[in-house]
Amino acid sequence: MKNLIEKFTKHPGDLDETYLEHFKGAACSGSLLFVAASACFVHAFFPFLFEKSATNIAKQVIHKRCISD
Repeated sequence: MKNLIEKFTKHPGDLDETYLEHFKGAACSGSLLFVAASACFVHAFFPFLFEKSATNIAKQVIHKRCISD
């Protein structure tokens, strides 16, 4: 059991985060990147839509700014 718990806590601990802090950040980044990917896909067909959306979202992810922040 200890080995299993360590698998969940080692990486977040290396980043000086708890499991829940890491979960929140990773889930938020993943959600934002999903939205960015969706905007890119729509933009591929309709170039006049979402012209800067993916770039703006990527900047949010890079600066670790989530929707709730």
